[in-house]
Amino acid sequence: QSFNPAAEKIFGYQASEVMGKNVSILMPSPYKDEHDAYLESYHATGKAHIIGTGREVEGRRKDGRLFPLELAVSEMEINGEPMYSGIVRDITERKQMEKMKNEFISTVSHELRTPLTSIRGSLGLVMAEAIGELPEQVREMLTITANNTERLLLLINDILDIQKIESGMMAFRFHSLELKSFLEQAVANNQSYADQYGIKFILSDNIDKIHVYADTDRLMQVMSNLLSNAAKFSPQGDTVEINVARHNG
Repeated sequence: QSFNPAAEKIFGYQASEVMGKNVSILMPSPYKDEHDAYLESYHATGKAHIIGTGREVEGRRKDGRLFPLELAVSEMEINGEPMYSGIVRDITERKQMEKMKNEFISTVSHELRTPLTSIRGSLGLVMAEAIGELPEQVREMLTITANNTERLLLLINDILDIQKIESGMMAFRFHSLELKSFLEQAVANNQSYADQYGIKFILSDNIDKIHVYADTDRLMQVMSNLLSNAAKFSPQGDTVEINVARHNG
């Protein structure tokens, strides 16, 4: 019964071409073929699938091209007759950007993973003393490097699985984590970065026999962000203290 200028622009029809026509003219199959039956079912049962909610569907332009759109349909009653208003938004550009983003993420992640996997393999051979015995100090530095390489590979796997992150489906592996050794590892992993700023990390003495229920890898990501920021934004040559406190047991 009405078709505004924005709808004309989106679908390519003049209002006079669609006024009085079945709205299914704007739909591709199978939506087009199911529309009348869906409306009859809704009138008979009151069960709505689209009415009153928003969803992504496909539209059909006058020239036959299909495109993605967001559709929100609301119902009202005028003079005892049910009437419906549909608000549509052409999301073609957004979908194209999402596709480009996903392709970019996939390409970059692959290009990062390949050299990192090679680095991990080489570190493993060195630490297994395949090329000779290592001094203890060198072994400690290589252990830190290997740990950070593993963390980078974990992050790349997360990036490849970005859709799961966006939908809140990120995988977590929770267990009881002893904080003292964990924090010592976090400090060791980040001390070389802090050294660039002349920053020294110091752990408090009150962290013995304290456990937390957490995912080790995710919590290490959090600590690395906190520690690297603390080092970067502290005065040159300063000390950063890491403390643990109990809260409500």
